[in-house]
Amino acid sequence: MSLYSVPLCSAVVDVAIQDYVADVASELIYQNKSPISTEVLFVFPLGPQMSIYSFQTCSEDAKVEAILQDEVQQLHEATGGWENLEYLQDQSMYPGKVFACFLGTLSPGKELVVTLRYVQELSREPNGAAHFVLPHTLHPYTKLYDWNCLSSQLPYSLLLTASLQSPCGVVSVQSNCSLTPLIYTAQDCSTAQVSLAGSPPRHHNLELLVYFGDPSAVSAVVEKGDPGALPGSLLGDPMVLVTLAPSIPEAVPGQHQSGEFIFLLDTTFLEHAQDSLLFLLKSLPLGCYFNIYCYEAASVGIYPQSVEYTQDNLTKAMRSIPSRESSLGDNNLLGALCSAYSTPRPRGHARQLFIFMTGLPPDKEAIAAEVCHHRNSHR
Repeated sequence: MSLYSVPLCSAVVDVAIQDYVADVASELIYQNKSPISTEVLFVFPLGPQMSIYSFQTCSEDAKVEAILQDEVQQLHEATGGWENLEYLQDQSMYPGKVFACFLGTLSPGKELVVTLRYVQELSREPNGAAHFVLPHTLHPYTKLYDWNCLSSQLPYSLLLTASLQSPCGVVSVQSNCSLTPLIYTAQDCSTAQVSLAGSPPRHHNLELLVYFGDPSAVSAVVEKGDPGALPGSLLGDPMVLVTLAPSIPEAVPGQHQSGEFIFLLDTTFLEHAQDSLLFLLKSLPLGCYFNIYCYEAASVGIYPQSVEYTQDNLTKAMRSIPSRESSLGDNNLLGALCSAYSTPRPRGHARQLFIFMTGLPPDKEAIAAEVCHHRNSHR
């Protein structure tokens, strides 16, 4: 915590986990047990996807409160110069980004209270659990000042309470330490609470795994902007975190996934939706067949007939799509349809056609009749 270690006496931590976002409020009490005054530097290493939004310290002599700013220059002025930041960067014990604040001098025997709040996007385990790790500053287990190895007690107290919320329901919580039983605070099990029971881990991080009802469901967490901030600023704009975790079944050996996908493109369409087309092509199921027709005056498929869906065939197809400038003239969707229908269909693969256009063609009645004629062999 400081240039000369000031030990932590107690920590009270409230964690609110909503789906895959944690909002953490902590109150830390430090005491200078040294016989001399100590210059205090508070350092909080920032974990991945973590942002501090409130910081305040109180001692007998002074009160310090941080104000969030949008401009880097204002941060520079608040920290008292880049030399302080350069000092932190030179310290190997603080890799990565850190939040740092110089808090002046603390007299012998005096206490310092730090109030810190932050939000963090939580990592998602393969089984869908939200993974929360208590930061080292709130549980400095490797800096056990005056700790008697023969005692099972830490030299500081830690009180942790976690409030859990998800529209899919909270199923269970696992941890590497003892927890109180899960208490549901809503009849639909969408909210629950759990607390630390006994002492935290003495030699490693405190971790929580929160399991929700449907890990493959779409979740969205909205953070409203600060009404007092300027419109368009970082603090003034609302934020939303959307988590997409679809359940993708594993391929079963010997199981054949049928399907033939034919794409008919107006080359002018690519100017507005090339990314969408690429997304569709990358979303095709393994084991299927595909082909692409760019309907122009001389409509032909990129391949003479549909080919197996592989990385090499997909890459070659994307490179072969002509640009708008290479268009040969008027569009010929009807000719492209006839060409596609005349190719043999891979055995056991149901045919599906996708037509991309920027407007209705003049011969739409003839196109509709051609599609209707082949209605029993494709969709």
